[in-house]
Amino acid sequence: MAATMGLFALAPFCRADDAPGGILGVPNAGSASAAVNLPPSNLTVVDSQWMHNKLGIDNDVPAPWTPLTRSGNAVRCWDRTYTFTGAFPLAIRGRERELLSAPMQLVAKIGGKTFRQSHDRVRFDRERGDRIEFSATGDLGPLKLTAKNWIEFDGLVQIQFDLDPGAGVDVESMNLEIPMPASVAKYYFYCNGNWGSRTLGAIGTEAGWKWGTAWWPLCWIGDDDRGLSVVAESNRGWSTATGGHVHELLRGPDGVMWRIHILGKPTHLSKTTSYLFGLQGTPMKPMRKKLAGFNPFSSVWSALPSYFRGRSANCWPDLMGNIYPDTDKGVRELEDLGINSVSMFDMSLRLNCYPEFSDPERVKRAIAKWHKAGLTVTQYYSPCTVGYLSDVYQRHQKEWVNRQSNGRMWCPPSGPLPNGNAGFVVCCPHGSYADFLVWGVDLMMRKYDLDGLGYVDCPGPYYCANALHGCHGMYPIFAEREVWKRWWKIVKKYKPNGLIWAHFSENFPSPFMAFCDAYTTGEEFRTTVHPLKDMDKTRLAVTMTGLQWGCQPIWMFQCAGAQKENSMWAATRILPYGAIPDHGWVDTTVIVPVEKAKIKFGVGAKGTNFYAPHQVPDWLKMNKQDFVIGCWKRADDDVLLIISNFDEKYKNAKIDGAPFEKNGRFAVARDATTDARCMSSNNLFNICVPGNSFRVIWIKPASDEIKGRPAK
Repeated sequence: MAATMGLFALAPFCRADDAPGGILGVPNAGSASAAVNLPPSNLTVVDSQWMHNKLGIDNDVPAPWTPLTRSGNAVRCWDRTYTFTGAFPLAIRGRERELLSAPMQLVAKIGGKTFRQSHDRVRFDRERGDRIEFSATGDLGPLKLTAKNWIEFDGLVQIQFDLDPGAGVDVESMNLEIPMPASVAKYYFYCNGNWGSRTLGAIGTEAGWKWGTAWWPLCWIGDDDRGLSVVAESNRGWSTATGGHVHELLRGPDGVMWRIHILGKPTHLSKTTSYLFGLQGTPMKPMRKKLAGFNPFSSVWSALPSYFRGRSANCWPDLMGNIYPDTDKGVRELEDLGINSVSMFDMSLRLNCYPEFSDPERVKRAIAKWHKAGLTVTQYYSPCTVGYLSDVYQRHQKEWVNRQSNGRMWCPPSGPLPNGNAGFVVCCPHGSYADFLVWGVDLMMRKYDLDGLGYVDCPGPYYCANALHGCHGMYPIFAEREVWKRWWKIVKKYKPNGLIWAHFSENFPSPFMAFCDAYTTGEEFRTTVHPLKDMDKTRLAVTMTGLQWGCQPIWMFQCAGAQKENSMWAATRILPYGAIPDHGWVDTTVIVPVEKAKIKFGVGAKGTNFYAPHQVPDWLKMNKQDFVIGCWKRADDDVLLIISNFDEKYKNAKIDGAPFEKNGRFAVARDATTDARCMSSNNLFNICVPGNSFRVIWIKPASDEIKGRPAK
């Protein structure tokens, strides 16, 4: 279970050897099996305070999105347009490209004949800036189709359609066909909410290439900049041929056919059958450019370093910035690392994901101290866990808890945590638990001057069959997405530039990610089951730029340190793609000067543009084929290059300085981490890049340093 649940699942197994009184003054418990020792409670949670609250529920369109508009059957949201002539889109356009090469449609084989869904009757029933509802009717051979759909401002479309067979119809097969152009269908990604589902790869380029997989609730196909997500909360009413695939990809001469087999074997429909899908063009919003200079520390007040120290030689000893982060020495340590944001972790709260701090007054003083030092402050939370000894959970556990089809709890209550506090239990964000989650975040934002949520853990979605809150064997994607949407509105209400930083480890549910500013990935590499060497260019292109999602990616170096490849190896992979490090309890000093150089350069400033490896511009003249390159360019034409060598042996990067000349003056290149000048010959910079390493080079056009030097 620990490998599935995320970092917090490790907490019950940590050693409690942190300095007494360090973590919010909680006494040392001595071991994970120690008796529960809860700090006194200052919070009385009465159900009437939180049940049926309307926090975050309104018709407003929050920034950075724009209100929905409609022209005929075409609905436009931020940067995407969906055109409907039936239950499914005729066309979807995003990031200035068509995502479909032909209409998306249902195709059925009945009585030996092939029938395609008719596209002729659509009615728009309700229209607001945040949501447009519409219905559609049509035929699929002898089957009558009716649909009730909606689209919201983030570009998520819900499609709920019914098939009426009349007196009964024998259906040999029924598929949803999604034809995509070859230029967009470059990568595929499927997941079921678990860490490291790892169904991610490149789509073959040769005609006839074919690939298939089982049923998944979350699916995406796209390229380096855009894509299309398809979600299905449940496979009720579906049928799969023995040994058959549900999702199939087939490369044709002009594109890729994504075929979803809803009825994969002969099925008799005797009554009206309902199906529910979601569609979302990605990215869902623009990226926050300023987060390119984000340099976070996610381990403030955490017991997890103890766990990792026993498993990796790459782990630091106890940091003042973790145990005593609110002391002058702790703040100085964070500043020395270039940290500009801290997330209070598991031990700051009295109970897991319960809106009460172990020491409220100390937390208030700490937040004020960090703010004075220029740090943003967020609090760890989760949409799926809560302290099992909390009074509110004890009252609502039957309804809240996540149960499997056999009635068992998906994750039984964990044991006491290393500081003696009670552990957690996994709940489902469907039903009244969602209202408690939203109320709790509003309470913390209002009372403690937080800057948002940090490291939002265990996001799922997880399968649940607890009918008491409405889950009948499903992945409650739409319900959990409502929680994230409400959280976004609450955080931005209190702090317009506030932060929601999530923890998705190779699990990219776009309906949730729409309401995140940044995301952490990397925990799937925590064990040798998923070796770091699996971080190939395909995986990096999908997970490390954030361009397909509109979120800033963050790499979890804590987990990289648990394998033999060290921080340098991982940094070489992530840096050119624009990802930033999550400093924790491993030695990330190799990357500290890089992040400081990026901040000094102004990577997140207005007028500074980032070029990911697939976007490296033509004006950069060098042997690009030998390296993976990312770069930033400022309005004054200064350029910051990250040149990564993925090979074992060193290589020389040869950069032509001619494109950087101005007014007859040559450019100067410096190592951005040491400020040492790079020598050139005939205006050619020759820079050695060791194997499995990188260089950070700052190029200044027309530098005053060589002002009197004649032009070529």
